Amino acid sequence: MANIGKYAIGIRLLLLKNYIETHAGVNRYVTRREMEQYLEEKGYPIEKKTLYRDLAALDTEFNVKLEYDNHKKSYRLLNPLFDIYELRLLVDCVQFSSFITEEEVATMVSKIKQLAVESDRVSLDRPVLVKDRFPRAKESFIRKIDTIHQAIAAKRQLSFCYHYYAPDRGNSVKTSNHIFIVNPRQLVLVGGIIYLATYDNGPVKYPGIEVAEMSKVKMLSTPCDTIPDPKTQEAIELFKQLDEEEIAAQKIVTIKFHNSATQTVLAIFGEDTLLIPCDDSHFIANIVGIDREDFYSRISFFGSRAKIIGPKNFLEGYENYIDDIADLYNKDIEPDYLQNTQPIQNSFNKFMQGE
Repeated sequence: MANIGKYAIGIRLLLLKNYIETHAGVNRYVTRREMEQYLEEKGYPIEKKTLYRDLAALDTEFNVKLEYDNHKKSYRLLNPLFDIYELRLLVDCVQFSSFITEEEVATMVSKIKQLAVESDRVSLDRPVLVKDRFPRAKESFIRKIDTIHQAIAAKRQLSFCYHYYAPDRGNSVKTSNHIFIVNPRQLVLVGGIIYLATYDNGPVKYPGIEVAEMSKVKMLSTPCDTIPDPKTQEAIELFKQLDEEEIAAQKIVTIKFHNSATQTVLAIFGEDTLLIPCDDSHFIANIVGIDREDFYSRISFFGSRAKIIGPKNFLEGYENYIDDIADLYNKDIEPDYLQNTQPIQNSFNKFMQGE
């Protein structure tokens, strides 16, 4: 009988804790009578003195901090697990995550709502339209992410298959049945796409593995090999030299922008970019740039709202960049920088074949 009594006390404490967390808050109050009535409805009637002992036990054992208001004759919860604005933020993060399916969104939001006070749950109904949301899939993206994180934390190798696009075969999605093995280092979010970065010396050294295109992801028992071999170290040193050369190649480029491009300039080149008024419709900005195609592509984003003023070699370089694009349409002549991409494509093909 003593064991049954302890069992009943445990259930009663859990019921009371659940009631307080779902009805009380920093600005929400519950009365002693409401708590007693709730327990009575659940089949655990309680006396006033016993309730006080239970509240003390919840404070000591479960850190449920209540404060009694003499004016309101009721209690409020000083340390709710989440504030309502935090729960709203969690719901928004889930809703806007394009890699979570509609079914997973609905399940997760329903669980988050259980963390809120009952009267606040309706405010967590915040549906949004995400046009590029993942469709229903055989393999959950969330579970793939979880497996990858477990492997990173345990420093274990990962195996997976990979889906990729083959432009030389009609832009169709290809599925590689080859099992790839990598030493996972970290996940990287770039432009809304999640990539897996690996240690440089792994069985697969190809960068930019898109998690969405991975399948059959498994954590292996083999520990990660994180010590670079000499050849990899040489490659790292070479990249450092290239970085130093790139820094040395950077120049200040003076560009004239239309006033309508103000916010875009600050967003692309940084909020600390100095904007110098030029006339009623334009301003001047000095931007750090390199005389090459990727920098010119950023300037072309502004279209007729941007004009390079100097230095002269940048002005000529941008004119050549525009001419190359025009030739591609007018004369169907491939620019020089596109004629040297075959070695890259060959490396990718070897990667997909597991070589």
